[in-house]
Amino acid sequence: MTYVRMKRRRCESAGIESRHVALPAASTTQDVVDAVTALSDDAGVHGILVQHSVGPHIDERAAFEAIEPAKDVDGVTMHSIATMSFGLPGFVS
Repeated sequence: MTYVRMKRRRCESAGIESRHVALPAASTTQDVVDAVTALSDDAGVHGILVQHSVGPHIDERAAFEAIEPAKDVDGVTMHSIATMSFGLPGFVS
């Protein structure tokens, strides 16, 4: 949790509004995917970080792939990884 607080403080010091979405430990992969998808669809959200590692019962790749590539701040979606690997234009985190 300390790392999350550090990220939030850094955002604040840079004038970036951040939103912390904490899900219960019992959340399923679908719960996480639904939460990330809702953020991806929210026009007021411009970047998404999924704090990893997630619980062992969560498919982390599914959570990452729910991030809209244009909002993938950490470069964790397959689209972002491929774009960076091939030197193609795209979102630069």
